[in-house]
Amino acid sequence: MLYETKIHGKLFFPYVVYKGKLPKYIQSYPVHWHKEMEMIYTVRGKGIVTVQTNQYIVEEGDIIIIAPETLHSIKQLNKDEMEYFNILFDFNLLEDNNSHCYEKYLKEIYEHTKILPVHLRKNQELTVSLTPYLQYLIGNRKKKYLNDELMVKSNLYAILHHLNQYCDISDNPSIKLEKNYTKIKKVIYYVQEHYFEKITVQKAAMLINYSASYFSKLFDELTGTSFTQYLKEYRLEIAADKLTNTDKTITEIAEETGFHNLPYFTRSFQRKYGVSPNRYRKSPIIE
Repeated sequence: MLYETKIHGKLFFPYVVYKGKLPKYIQSYPVHWHKEMEMIYTVRGKGIVTVQTNQYIVEEGDIIIIAPETLHSIKQLNKDEMEYFNILFDFNLLEDNNSHCYEKYLKEIYEHTKILPVHLRKNQELTVSLTPYLQYLIGNRKKKYLNDELMVKSNLYAILHHLNQYCDISDNPSIKLEKNYTKIKKVIYYVQEHYFEKITVQKAAMLINYSASYFSKLFDELTGTSFTQYLKEYRLEIAADKLTNTDKTITEIAEETGFHNLPYFTRSFQRKYGVSPNRYRKSPIIE
């Protein structure tokens, strides 16, 4: 969650394909970022993916491209369901940081001076080109890479080749925007470490020397949600994990995740997961 420090895939082969379902697995995945590039391929239904300041409604056959170190989140659209796959890989899987191809093709993507297309709709020319490669990676995701590493890498190279034909070059990257993202990430780090404490909008704003009103507006613009809602969603994620992986009482878990009003915690949890904390513990939604 948040800034993901875990290794996606294997240390020697940083690549993985995850399957996701909204709301069966989870109704939303909060704002986070990681060093890996990510591609989201929707196979059924509809959902909302937010990338930086932009919100996209994705449908069956759509692709979302997320550059490394980019804030993004996924959530349910109304009561619609969505089934999708996340493909994540580290650029180091393909190229050393000092290689010619890294310098020519990947460095600018990582540094955000080359802008990737983000939302590719089902029938777009680029989508048609990329889909067979994504479907191969998805279809072979359970092989554990025993004898398939070269085919995985060849498909990733092909995807990057096609994407490079559609990139825009940023002649004047917004220093101010990057500065604001850095500040918002600082707040998100703080939430990760102190979610069990009382964290007001005013306190969060003070962390980055902004006024509460400006911080609230900025957080909403850059993440697609209010800070208060984000904090609650993150606390509920932690609570769900504790319900699944510990024997602590529901009251203890509520207190430990910053909910000091048990009825409010129960209502909030049920609104997010569709079941009470007690029912969730008996048959957790996340598979």
